[in-house]
Amino acid sequence: MSAARKGSVLVVIVGILAMLATLAVTFLVRMRQDAQESDLVIHLTQCRMMLHAGMQFIQERSRLGYATAGDPSLEAWGWIDIRDGSLGPKDDSGALRQDEPWMALGGPAKRCPMYMVKRPPCAVVPHMYPNAIPAVSDPAVDPAYQDHFGIPVLANVDPMPVLPAGLTHIPDNPDPAQRAAWEAGDLQPVQMSMGLAWFRVYRETGTEPDRPATAGPPGATFILTVGSGATVGFKDWSEVPVSDRAQFGNDQAVFDSLRAAEVREWYRVEWSAAVGGSELRNAMGLRENKDGGQDFGGQHTTQARSAVNPSRRFKMSENLYGSTDARNYVGTISYIERLSGPPSRY
Repeated sequence: MSAARKGSVLVVIVGILAMLATLAVTFLVRMRQDAQESDLVIHLTQCRMMLHAGMQFIQERSRLGYATAGDPSLEAWGWIDIRDGSLGPKDDSGALRQDEPWMALGGPAKRCPMYMVKRPPCAVVPHMYPNAIPAVSDPAVDPAYQDHFGIPVLANVDPMPVLPAGLTHIPDNPDPAQRAAWEAGDLQPVQMSMGLAWFRVYRETGTEPDRPATAGPPGATFILTVGSGATVGFKDWSEVPVSDRAQFGNDQAVFDSLRAAEVREWYRVEWSAAVGGSELRNAMGLRENKDGGQDFGGQHTTQARSAVNPSRRFKMSENLYGSTDARNYVGTISYIERLSGPPSRY
């Protein structure tokens, strides 16, 4: 083979190798882009989950969470008291129940890092435990029929409580230790779930320089910051107390790198004492008249949104519009405003 021909073959081989290298690099770059896009989707999904968690937190803290074992009667009356429109939350006596600093107007934001625990309080098994009733009174089918007349009396509790190892649920003879263990749960964090997402809540005073005058009554609006990342909700390094800096290696550079890698979003939400239109018909399903009685609201009113009460629906022809007593004790969120960037106070 001549030298010229050998050179031509070498050029062709080099060209093919260059094409393969280009394709490989393009493929790797595309894979990296796909991974980055997937990471962004995960971050945004976690932020949306934190938005819902934060709004539920605001709702529940408006009226729930103040009772103790020794005083079960305490319950507040909303961020804006529904009795007189004053600043809340207040208890029955009219005393402010701002048990934590963030609940006061302009107080420090409440950080809420989110993670899984090994066994949540009052956890139940995510399975169905049917209590079948035999169709016939045949001892061969149900030997104990003569004792309980075919009624299982919740022999299989549904839902079934989750108990720690060593404790067994005994429906007909519950033990106080079982109840206490079930209510307490196991609050040890699941390590793989930590450092993934968080939210923080700031209660607006109405004097914030960038707060619109039409935002809503002061005390009822909140800045809800949601994040997907490992800063656990600290605004910046200066906000991290000395006692918490060890989780960042006592190094501001580590915190700043985590801050740069996470996604943050800011929202303004307004709490309202309104509870919707399906609350007016709760008694319908409990009426002695099992046919449901008259339709007070008509099919095209808010009352018609009540779900059918399945426990009273014996025939398809019966007019059962009563709901299952689904009252709303924590108010609603009037609006959700996505902010373009961090507000002056959050």
